[in-house]
Amino acid sequence: TLFRSNLAPHNPQSYVSTLASLHVDATTPSASIQESTLVRTPWVEELFEGTGPVVKGGYADLPTRPGLGVTLNERIAAAHPYKPTNRPEYRFGDGSVTDQ
Repeated sequence: TLFRSNLAPHNPQSYVSTLASLHVDATTPSASIQESTLVRTPWVEELFEGTGPVVKGGYADLPTRPGLGVTLNERIAAAHPYKPTNRPEYRFGDGSVTDQ
């Protein structure tokens, strides 16, 4: 008997990672759900030219543009350089990582 596990990518990132995950989902028979962030700051919406995921009836359409379907807007990216953040790291007593 073949065991198949459902695929549920964790992805609260940019349109690039969301669209890449959707492409993997589209080619994986066991893909069951795709996480995505729906609320983004306005400049993040403008960071990629093209459209982000289009969801209809609970299903996301793959983009029709080449590649992943979006192009980086370098002008917007330059206006918002990376700023390191100090995210807390949670660990159990034995040193293994936990999620809060």
